[in-house]
Amino acid sequence: VGQWAVAVGAPFASGNSLAVGVVSNKPRRSVAFASIDDALLTDIQASASTTGGPLVDLEGRVLGITSAALSRESGTGVVVPMAAVKRVLAELAKSGRVTRPTLGASLQDLTPELAAAMKVDVRAGAIITQVADGGPAKKANLEPGDVVATFDGKPLRDAAELTREVLAKDVAQVVNLEVLRQGKRYSTQVTLGPRPDAPLAPVPVRQP
Repeated sequence: VGQWAVAVGAPFASGNSLAVGVVSNKPRRSVAFASIDDALLTDIQASASTTGGPLVDLEGRVLGITSAALSRESGTGVVVPMAAVKRVLAELAKSGRVTRPTLGASLQDLTPELAAAMKVDVRAGAIITQVADGGPAKKANLEPGDVVATFDGKPLRDAAELTREVLAKDVAQVVNLEVLRQGKRYSTQVTLGPRPDAPLAPVPVRQP
C-alpha cells in the first residue's frame, strides 16, 4: 500500500496511454470481487483508457490487470493481482476453460446476535445459511446453522476468508473442516465440486 504504480492502456485503439497513481488498499474483506481474488485498489480510476491493461510498479513489474471501477463516484480502480491472473492463464492453457471450486453452500458472517444465541465468538468462523442439493456440503452432511471454524487447519474469522480458501483449491480436492454445531465441534472432509456456470442471457436476433 502506498507504492507508486502506472496503469498502461490503449484507449479506443488510438495509441498507448499511461496513468500514474498509487496502490491505495489491499482489502481483506469483500470489495467488488475482492473476496474472490484479493483484488488491489488503486487511486487510478478504471476507464476505457486503463481497463484490461496492466498495472506496473516503477521497476516495470506487473502488479495486476485493471478490471473495473469500484464505483462511478469513488475514483478507485479495482485490479486483479498477478497471482490470480497466472492461475487463470494456467487453467486456460491446461483445459481451455476456467472452473472455480465450490463448497456448495451459501455463507454469511456471524452477527453479534447469532453469536450470542449460539454461545460462540463473533469471529468463530462462517455460518452456513443454505446447502445446495447434491452439492459437496450436502454430501458431507453439512447443514444450515453450522459454523465452519477451520479450513485445512487454518482458523477462519468470517465468510470472506472461507470463500478465499475454497477458491485457492482445485476442483475435486478434498479439504478438512472443523464445524461447530449445537455447541459441539466435529471434523469432516469435503470434496470440492465445480461451480456451476451462470446461464447466458439470450442474444437478440437482428432482423434483416
